[in-house]
Amino acid sequence: MWVATIDAGTTDTRVHIWHEGKMIEEASAKVGVRNTAIDGNNQKLVEAIRDTLGMAVVKSGRKVSDIKLVLASGMLTSDVGLVEIPHVEAPADCVKLAAAMESKVIPAICPQPIWFVPGIKNLDGTLLPQERMEEMDIMRGEEVEVCGLMERMEINGPAVLVLTSSHNKFVLIDGVGQILGCMTTIAGELLHALTHHTILADTVGRRSVTKFNRDAFLLGVKYSRQLGIGRASFMTRILSQFSGYTEEEAQNYMLGIILADDLASLNNSQLFMAYNDAKVIVAGNEIMQQGFATLFEEEGRIVSIVPCGVKDGLSGYGAIAVAKKRGLL
Repeated sequence: MWVATIDAGTTDTRVHIWHEGKMIEEASAKVGVRNTAIDGNNQKLVEAIRDTLGMAVVKSGRKVSDIKLVLASGMLTSDVGLVEIPHVEAPADCVKLAAAMESKVIPAICPQPIWFVPGIKNLDGTLLPQERMEEMDIMRGEEVEVCGLMERMEINGPAVLVLTSSHNKFVLIDGVGQILGCMTTIAGELLHALTHHTILADTVGRRSVTKFNRDAFLLGVKYSRQLGIGRASFMTRILSQFSGYTEEEAQNYMLGIILADDLASLNNSQLFMAYNDAKVIVAGNEIMQQGFATLFEEEGRIVSIVPCGVKDGLSGYGAIAVAKKRGLL
């Protein structure tokens, strides 16, 4: 069966074409739900999905009419996406997600019905007392990545999955494959802002890390813990001017500051506190993987790195895994 999977986030839309469980082709566009929020309507998003789907299908040598199943995930199920679907409440597994899938025909995109996979929320935030709001979090898109990772890597929990991006997501899995909840940080956005939009931009050459430097990274970790993000960040400039730090060292130092703060948030999270012995599985950018592996290994945690090949088309692979539970495949 020919299957198309659509995944859209804040700034990007990705389409993958699958046949008999293998990814055949892909296409992407620099349009996401941010455009809906800015414009007040989702016309640009709809057009981008239509065009990207068409492009991926053509590249695969097929026609849109050949696609027998269309699956969508990510921010497409949000109020600024295509179809708003309520989050499923954790604990949740692929079966629970499958049961909550909804379909809708959107002729402006394709004639086939599109099946949407909902996101997951930790708790019912509307009923939580304010002092427990730290335990609340949400995900849209990462849940299918988790389902894909659990199947591809045969993950047996308990485990903490670290999904790195502009928003780093830490997802807790129990011993029977249930998602117990998540914790989100804006680490990627913070790093981008420091790199491009502060007085530190020249110090780091307005570039992110391309080669991991353990010593500089760990110094950033140290100063982040001792001084806090604000002061530790300014120390990037001090190290450059008075200790001869190269751009590469400054970039790694800054990465250490941000990831140390992420780890502090994780270690202080009420949700994750009872699972301090869980193994850690890190997916995403290779440099981020190295940074997190360094931090967790220093704590004595067992760390696994998701290979690059496994990450390819992961959201689509996970959406297909969920669709199988629904009996769509």
